[in-house]
Amino acid sequence: MPEAYRFRAIDAVLVVLRDHTETPRTERLDDRRFVRYGPDGRPAAVELRQVSSGVALAGLPSRLTVSVLLRRLGIEIVDEGLGGRVASALGHVGMRVRGRLGAPFA
Repeated sequence: MPEAYRFRAIDAVLVVLRDHTETPRTERLDDRRFVRYGPDGRPAAVELRQVSSGVALAGLPSRLTVSVLLRRLGIEIVDEGLGGRVASALGHVGMRVRGRLGAPFA
């Protein structure tokens, strides 16, 4: 089940898309967005930095899932592109959101 972890002390969010303890490869999309891949090569997590100024979804895997989780955390999406699907998905997608302080991402 996808989960989102907010790290307010460092203005970041980690969205875990799949359960994987190992993410051997990380792709840097830009200075604020990173995709972590599992051993099977599929996206396992998305690391987002400087989230208080909003998050661009373009290029992220599982955009609808990420968008729903970010909205639940009160984080602004700066490039919508999903239309009304986000609102309708809120009641249909099983996800957990956790807000807590934590250490920087590894």
